[in-house]
Amino acid sequence: MFAKPIQYRFSGWTFLLLLALPLWFGSCKKDKEEDGPGTVEGNWKVTSGKIDPSVSGFSDFVLIGNTYNQSTCLTDLTVSFKADGKLQLDNPASCDKINPKVIANATGIETNSAWVHTGDKLTLTTTDGVKQEYGVSVNNKTMQLTFSKDADWDNDGKPSNYNYTLVFTRQ
Repeated sequence: MFAKPIQYRFSGWTFLLLLALPLWFGSCKKDKEEDGPGTVEGNWKVTSGKIDPSVSGFSDFVLIGNTYNQSTCLTDLTVSFKADGKLQLDNPASCDKINPKVIANATGIETNSAWVHTGDKLTLTTTDGVKQEYGVSVNNKTMQLTFSKDADWDNDGKPSNYNYTLVFTRQ
């Protein structure tokens, strides 16, 4: 008269799948948060530095600097954007024999500078009061600073305008 109730039998695999589903779906939210807009504040490792137009076939000025200085100094640097608006560069051993002005010229970043992030702009002010404005794109994983500067990379005595993008990874 009444239909016989259906009996379900769970296997070990079904049980594991049911346990894993919440963890799997929960991890998607974390990935989206990491890719979202971020803050400049924090510790950043220099990853690369794009230059346009390229110099002697090289388009990464950090690689050029490391090769020229026979050191990994520029990619060993960690830049700390402090909550109080100050900027600090660490001093890895690979930078010991390199003048801090050379590092500042290569990256546009000088230790003890002040920083202000407003919208898509980052302004650094050196201890001498010199201001440098950068375009900034930042999320929770990476940051890119863009700027233009005249330089005489080909040593022809005539500076040309170059566009730079300094790429960082959050530490």
